[in-house]
Amino acid sequence: MSRRTLLIKFLFSAAIMAILLLQVDKSQLHLMAENIHPVTWGYALVFIFLQLGALSARWMLLMNADTAQPMRFPTSVRITAVSFLANYVFITSLGGIVARIGLTMSHGFTLMKSLAAALIDRGMTLLALLILAALFMPFLNGVFHPDLLNASTVFVSLMLVGLAIVMLSLVYRNRRAIIFSHRRVAICYKYIRALLTDTERMAKIIAISLVGQIMYFAAVYIVMSSLGTDFSFIRFLAVIPIITLIASLPVGYGGWGIREGAFMYGLGLINMPLEAAFMASVQIGILSTIAAMISGIPALIDDETQDALRQWRHKKRQPVHVRG
Repeated sequence: MSRRTLLIKFLFSAAIMAILLLQVDKSQLHLMAENIHPVTWGYALVFIFLQLGALSARWMLLMNADTAQPMRFPTSVRITAVSFLANYVFITSLGGIVARIGLTMSHGFTLMKSLAAALIDRGMTLLALLILAALFMPFLNGVFHPDLLNASTVFVSLMLVGLAIVMLSLVYRNRRAIIFSHRRVAICYKYIRALLTDTERMAKIIAISLVGQIMYFAAVYIVMSSLGTDFSFIRFLAVIPIITLIASLPVGYGGWGIREGAFMYGLGLINMPLEAAFMASVQIGILSTIAAMISGIPALIDDETQDALRQWRHKKRQPVHVRG
């Protein structure tokens, strides 16, 4: 990412944060900040690390599909930790994905398989959020206007159906005309099809994706509970998947501003004060950054990771010859 782009993203986040701060009572924020307790942060960090473990297990399952070269769980943890660090600290446009693909390639996996796995990995996060949103959205009856609730339900349902159609088309669609006209596309398709037709592996991946998101929700819930405001747990579960989906958009500087706006709007629907929603979001942002540094920096300076990065940089300098 160029310095100009980075500056624009930073200014964008700063502008949104400034606008949001105008909407809250600063004295209430100060009182809530005084009640922040290290024990609360400790519990929340545990759940964020559990989320990291779930995401590492998912990446290992993705990379071990259709391959004779298995990836070990410790290796997957290092790769996932470094991608966390790239997302939350280095703040590059595709930081986490680029780091994940590069380190995976350095362990002997091909570019196209690593890229396809990264796309499926993002898709599984989206699928998990949509499933959780669909499960708990009926509990928002009485919060949204009925027409808006129905529209939201239809939207989530259509997204789920759309994902299902895409997956099924990759498995059953006639693939000769376009897919095999390009060798790299054919490699991606072969891998994705092998993965999607492995029902046992896919069941594990979906289950782990759900667990990973629930661990993140648990961290948010712990932080919110520490603020001393009353809210419905069921309605919290109904809004947090959509909040997380919006907050994960690759806009702004490390998600700052977008996440706070999503928290304030979504949690406001369940009668959470704007100040509490803003403070919860800021704490989650700080905790995610701390978790990224704690997990990512040791992995980044690990000898095996350093060797892998050197191998990847060396491969990038080599000319690539692709037939087809």
